[in-house]
Amino acid sequence: MAEDMNDLECPDNLLNRQALIYAKELSAMVRSERRATQMLKQAEEQLVKYATDFSNISKKNRDQNHALEIANFQLKHYITSIEDKNAALAEAYQGTITCLALAADFKDHCTGDHIVRMSRYSAYLSICCGFSVKEATQILNASPMHDIGKIGIPEAILNKPGALSVDEREQVEKHTVYGGEILLAASSRTLGLARKIALTHHERWDGKGYPRGLSGTNIPKVGRIAAIADVLDALTMKRPYKESMSFDTAINIIKREKGLMFDPSMVDIFIKKIDVFKKIKSDIEDQEEKYSKLEILDHNKTGFIGWLSNMA
Repeated sequence: MAEDMNDLECPDNLLNRQALIYAKELSAMVRSERRATQMLKQAEEQLVKYATDFSNISKKNRDQNHALEIANFQLKHYITSIEDKNAALAEAYQGTITCLALAADFKDHCTGDHIVRMSRYSAYLSICCGFSVKEATQILNASPMHDIGKIGIPEAILNKPGALSVDEREQVEKHTVYGGEILLAASSRTLGLARKIALTHHERWDGKGYPRGLSGTNIPKVGRIAAIADVLDALTMKRPYKESMSFDTAINIIKREKGLMFDPSMVDIFIKKIDVFKKIKSDIEDQEEKYSKLEILDHNKTGFIGWLSNMA
């Protein structure tokens, strides 16, 4: 109360007191504004830093993405190059094996005709048995190698005019095993099929075949198909130890071996299509007047594959 009275008596004291209050409030406001300004400045600096960091990260990501694109392009190029080289190697390998099969056929059959006919019989019979055109084409390419193991059998035994001794017969039967060994390194499906055919085309439905004595459906389907195709052509061609048989005689022998040597259901299918098999043989004989055996095996397959497609 005394203080208030003093202020009334001395107005300057009141003004001074109010000025001091205003000064304190203004000072507080300034300090608060400075803090806010400083905080805003710090926030601005932080935002600038974030923006700079983001820009650097984006640039780094762009650089990384660009580097990845280049690496991906190079990788695709290398993969394509490797695939091309692998395809070329596979083609060269199969070409070598095919020539070896042809050499084995010349060694055994003198003319090389057998593998041409046998492979086409096999391909067509496979279509009749429900295989796709793609699968039949693989069988067409694989079948010529069924007797490739005969390259390891003495020619004197293969072309002996008389009956073979027990020892000679055992040597001939080893050609299936030799063929399997020659094709053991096969990496393609076609050559894998070739190995399977080489090992099983002399197995019998009744289990009395060789080399493993397989029976019934334990014999791979391609082996059962090749067995009929192989015997059909072997019976109808001339050999040093026998004359050729007519198609009808060969058919009767195959009928007789139904359920013994051959899959009975396949024999039934084969019998229904005899006229087509005769045509295949006739067409090959016409081609032999114009082309070499290797050309028929390789270049002339395109037309036959087209024909298979129409028959499927």
